[in-house]
Amino acid sequence: MKDKRKQKKKVNEVEINKLKEFGFIAYYVGIFFRFLSKLSPIGSRVKNQEEFDAAPDEEKINVCKKQAMRVDKYILGWILFEIATLITSELGIWKNYIGFILILIIVLRIIDILQTNINLSIFDYERKATRVASYVRVLVNVIVNYFELILCFGFIYAQNLAFLINGSNYTDGYYFSATTQLTIGYGDIIPSGFIKFIACFQGFVGFLFAIIIISKLVSLFPKLEEIAKKNKGETK
Repeated sequence: MKDKRKQKKKVNEVEINKLKEFGFIAYYVGIFFRFLSKLSPIGSRVKNQEEFDAAPDEEKINVCKKQAMRVDKYILGWILFEIATLITSELGIWKNYIGFILILIIVLRIIDILQTNINLSIFDYERKATRVASYVRVLVNVIVNYFELILCFGFIYAQNLAFLINGSNYTDGYYFSATTQLTIGYGDIIPSGFIKFIACFQGFVGFLFAIIIISKLVSLFPKLEEIAKKNKGETK
């Protein structure tokens, strides 16, 4: 059993070191995003990968269920917080230092969403998801995160209306966020000052998430086909 665990650990290390062998840029980008994952209040990985690999299948399923429930509650909590900031922004009560603190919290959430999805999609070598349900759940969470980003960037714009030309109220900040991330760009509201750079960054993030969503859909189809064939075989 110990030999098996050592072998799996060695495989993971080999996979990570392959990046360094063929180029240092991807390797250090991966190290950076793995570092960001350590700063997240809730991790997407199990606490002890070796113990998890050695556990019986039934125990693994229970651990995955508990972890999934924790992550879903965490995401729901953030969604409620973001909706609350949307509603209260219109009332104009987040001013001065309180608004600044909330922007910092929102920025941390944006970083958390980015590192989670990039790690799960690219750099997470330890993830060995074999169940279709996990693929579906990850896909749904990525889509939810996509719309979360619209709310997060919307709050930043709403708190900086002076830098949105033709922006007259707080809802215009959220409207500009949606049109920017969805790459619609009507041009009725124009960013200025440092907000121009934030809008460019949001456009890039929206494009990146579109790629991640498409890749998740593509990876899901073979699994669904496999289950469909299996079910047909059982009914015969």
